[in-house]
Amino acid sequence: MKKPRMTRAHYTFLAKFIDEYAKDSKMWGGDHIVLASRMQQALRGTNDNFDGERFYEAATASYKEPQIEYLRPLTPEQEAAWEASQ
Repeated sequence: MKKPRMTRAHYTFLAKFIDEYAKDSKMWGGDHIVLASRMQQALRGTNDNFDGERFYEAATASYKEPQIEYLRPLTPEQEAAWEASQ
């Protein structure tokens, strides 16, 4: 299939659309990443100057990595407080 010739304005529009759509629809982060990545792949070959990484960064600008809380051992003070509450 022949791909259309696209300009920076097209890429900017599509990246902003993907990012805003994902944010407004409260899209799950994994789906946001997949959508941006698939579009990045689809746009390859539409312009020799296409910067896929730049497009992907713009299309996922509002995505935030989930915060992971790691379990840590209780300090002696926390352990004593916990024991006293039982």
